[in-house]
Amino acid sequence: MINTRLKLLLICNLNRQKINSHRGFALPMAMMVGMVILVVGATIIIRAQSDQSKMITQSTTNRAMAIAEAGATRYIEFLNNNRGLIPFPSCVTTDSTTGACTDGNTVKSLYQATNIPNIVASPSASSPSPSASPSCSTSNPSASLPSNYQTYTASDIKTTWANSAASGSGTGWRDIGNGAGQYRIVAYRTYTDTSASTLMNPSTDQPTAVRRGRLIVEGRVNQSGTGATATADAGRTGIARLEFTIPVTATTTGGASPSPSASTGFPGLWARDFSFTNNVDIHSDVWNSSGCVSGAQAVPAGNLDTVPTFSNGFPVLGSGVDGTPGANNGNKAIYATGTTIGVQTAVNQAFPDLPGGNTWAAPTTSNKNNVNCTSWSSQYPRTNDVDSTGKVYGSGNPPANNATYIYNCSGNMEGSGSTVTLGRTGQETFIFYVNGYFHINSNGNLVPYNGGANGFTRSAFYVKGNSGDFFQVNANGNVGDMRDPTAFQVYVYGSDAGTINTSGYQHSMELKGNGSFYGFLFAPFANVATNGTTDNAGAFWVKSIESVGNYKIWQGISGASRLMVTMPSTASVTTYQLDGSPNQWRRIEAN
Repeated sequence: MINTRLKLLLICNLNRQKINSHRGFALPMAMMVGMVILVVGATIIIRAQSDQSKMITQSTTNRAMAIAEAGATRYIEFLNNNRGLIPFPSCVTTDSTTGACTDGNTVKSLYQATNIPNIVASPSASSPSPSASPSCSTSNPSASLPSNYQTYTASDIKTTWANSAASGSGTGWRDIGNGAGQYRIVAYRTYTDTSASTLMNPSTDQPTAVRRGRLIVEGRVNQSGTGATATADAGRTGIARLEFTIPVTATTTGGASPSPSASTGFPGLWARDFSFTNNVDIHSDVWNSSGCVSGAQAVPAGNLDTVPTFSNGFPVLGSGVDGTPGANNGNKAIYATGTTIGVQTAVNQAFPDLPGGNTWAAPTTSNKNNVNCTSWSSQYPRTNDVDSTGKVYGSGNPPANNATYIYNCSGNMEGSGSTVTLGRTGQETFIFYVNGYFHINSNGNLVPYNGGANGFTRSAFYVKGNSGDFFQVNANGNVGDMRDPTAFQVYVYGSDAGTINTSGYQHSMELKGNGSFYGFLFAPFANVATNGTTDNAGAFWVKSIESVGNYKIWQGISGASRLMVTMPSTASVTTYQLDGSPNQWRRIEAN
C-alpha cells in the first residue's frame, strides 16, 4: 500500500496542476462577451439611425405627394374654370436638350392658348355661369358679349398654368401657400376611350370623342426660397410625381343633317337676341344663343312653325309657285312643309369668324374691277371686266368656266329700282367688296343668273358698313332667288351696340315693306329689324333680330358646304367638362 504521506503528496501535486491549467481563461472569455455586447449595441444604434432616416424620407415623400395632390386639385379646378382648354395638351413639342416648350404660333396648346378657339386675350369681368356652354366669346370687342367661361387671360395661361417641367429645368414651380411646398404641371393630354395611346391631334380643332384626361403633376417640399426662383436642396428637398386619369364628358349639340327638320339641323335662324310679334312665322330650325348676352331674349316658341321639305339640299317649292322672280319683290316663297316644328337649340356658341377674320379689307389682287357701285349695269360681267385670272370679258370672249369676278366698291352700293342680273352662264362667281353700306332700293331686283343645268351663279358681298347703316332691302325690293338661297351671300362686318329693348340699342340693318331676301345673311355683330310682310328664305345669322308685321323666314339652306364661311365644329357644338374627381392615380418616377 502506498504510504500515507505519498498519497497526500500526490494529491497536492495534482490539485496544484489543475489550478495552474485554468489560469488566463477568464480574460479572453470576458473580452469575447464584451465584443458581442458591443456589436449588438452598435447594430441597434445603426438600425435606429437607419429607421429614423427612412422615417424622415418617407415623411418628406408623403408631404411631397400631398403637395402634388393639392396641385392636381388646383389644375382640375383651373381646367373646369377654363373649359375651352380641356381638349388641348399643355405642350406638344419640346427642345430635346433643354426641355423647353417649343410650340409655335400655330399650335393649339395651353402654352399657345391664344391659338385655341374662343380663348380670348382678356376675359370680361362678368363671365357666364359655370353651367353655360363655354363658347360665347367673340373676337370683336364692340359686340358687347361676355367672354367664354374663362377666368384667366391667354397670356397668364401660358406664363403660369402651362409653365411646366416641359418648359425648361427648374421652372414652373408654384407655391402651395403657407410655405408648405410647391407644385407644377409636368404634362396634360386628352385621349379617346378606344385607345389610351391615341392622343388628340393638336393641329386640329376639338376632337370628336374625348373621354379621358391624363394629368401629371409634381410636388416638392423643403426647397430653398419661393416661387419660380426657388432651388432644390439635394440633402433635404423631396419630390413626388403623380399621374391622374380624369373622366372627360364631351357633349355635342347640333350636327350636319340631310334635312333641317331633324332636331339638330342646320340653323336657318341663329341669333343672340329675339323679339317677334304674334304674326311672325319662323319656318326654320333656330339656334338660340341668348345665353351669351346679359339681358337678351330667347326666341318665343309660339312663333315656330313647320319646316320646309328638302330635296338635294334645296327646299321643295309648294303648289302655286313657279319660283320665277317677278318684276317686284319676286314671288313670295311658299315651300312644301313637313310635320316637324322648327327646333330651338340653346347652343350658346360663338359665331364662326367672318371671311378675313372679322376684319373687312379691300381686295389686293391686281385682277379686280374698281367700280362705282351706286351706278349699276343691268348684267354682269360687263364688257371689259376681268376675271381673277386676268381674262377680259367681251362679246367674242365669253366667260371662262367657273370664272370669278372681283369688284371693289370704293363707296356705297346703291341698287336701283330696276333688275340687275349677276352672271351670263350660271357658272360664274361674283365677289363684291363694299366700303360702305349696301342698299336695294324700292322695286329693285338683284338676282343670280339661272344657268339651267349649270345652276345659279354664286355671289358674295363683303359689306364694311357706315356708322349706323349697313344693309337695307326697301319696299318691294328683291334679292336672290328662292330656288337656291345659297347662291346669294352677304357678310356684314359692322357692329351695333346694345340688345333689344335696352338703352343704347341700335340696328343698322333693315328689311322693309314687302321686300324679299333669299340668301345667306351673316352679320354676327349687327342687329336686324324687319317690318311689313317681308319674306326671307335661306339663313339669317345675326346678333339680334326683331320683327313686327307679317314677317316670315323659311329654312332655305340645309348645309354649309356651299357657303363662304365654315360652320364651327362641322356644324356642331361640342363642349367639355371634367367629370368629377380623378378615378385613377399612380406614383411615377420624378426623374
